[in-house]
Amino acid sequence: MQKLDDWRELLGKIINHNPTERERIANELGVRSITLTRWANGESVPRSYYLRELVNVLPQQDRALLSESLEQEFPGVLSALSPDDPSGELPYQIVDEVLTTRATNPDPLRFWAMSRLVLQHALRQLDPECMGMAITLVRWQTYFAGFRQRVRKRMQESLTTQHPLKLTLAERLVWQELEEIFLQLPHPAT
Repeated sequence: MQKLDDWRELLGKIINHNPTERERIANELGVRSITLTRWANGESVPRSYYLRELVNVLPQQDRALLSESLEQEFPGVLSALSPDDPSGELPYQIVDEVLTTRATNPDPLRFWAMSRLVLQHALRQLDPECMGMAITLVRWQTYFAGFRQRVRKRMQESLTTQHPLKLTLAERLVWQELEEIFLQLPHPAT
């Protein structure tokens, strides 16, 4: 097999040589065939999801060359998903854990138990190398303390892989206070 300069040239060769194959690839990727032509001509750049999927839908004999070319232009794009989940779909185990958590926790604890579980899995997906990401979920709950008296309480759950801003505890508290002040400001009706 001849060595091609880049992945665009290989894709162009495949889709221009056989219109039926172009339609098959476009259908399997869920894009229009003109999109494939634009990628091959360099008019647009596919998202990383499509680059990974492109390797899976091309004919077997072209996959190794395409993978090599993609890694040269987009280092790490093919290894962005974990090896045990090459499809990019939500694993059944996560769904099972969430449903089990929902079934086994009493109503007052259910929301936070499920939220923590979902946020943990989200952090693993969004920041697999633990470069630094924080997810904070805030929920306001209203309690009635008496006749026409409402008390709002802020409930918060934070999970981090490695705090992206490297803030001290005092700086984090100031940041949270600023957030609370902003949330209490009257917002214009939309």
